[in-house]
Amino acid sequence: MPPSTSPLSLSVSLLFNSITDQPLSCIRTHTDIPDLAAEILELAGNAARDNKKSRIVPRHLQLAVRNDEELNKLLGSVVISQGGVLPNILTELLPAKTAKKGAKASQDV
Repeated sequence: MPPSTSPLSLSVSLLFNSITDQPLSCIRTHTDIPDLAAEILELAGNAARDNKKSRIVPRHLQLAVRNDEELNKLLGSVVISQGGVLPNILTELLPAKTAKKGAKASQDV
């Protein structure tokens, strides 16, 4: 199947609402699953490219899902094996910023 020329767009919140609100949502969801898979794979491919890799590994899927607000809400309780965690360093743990050398020299005079 040739790739689509139009940009991929999927409203995850619309999919989530259709799953939870309607009793016969499985019929509509059946058509939305390929779109959801394509969205996740596109974001995972972007994560792989950002890390200069040519293959998508579980880490890239984890980064794709957790960095997207709507996908994170939809898949919040899902554990991706070998996915790791999002990089997050608290600002309190970072070293204190030092003044520039030029500014410090003018203060000493």
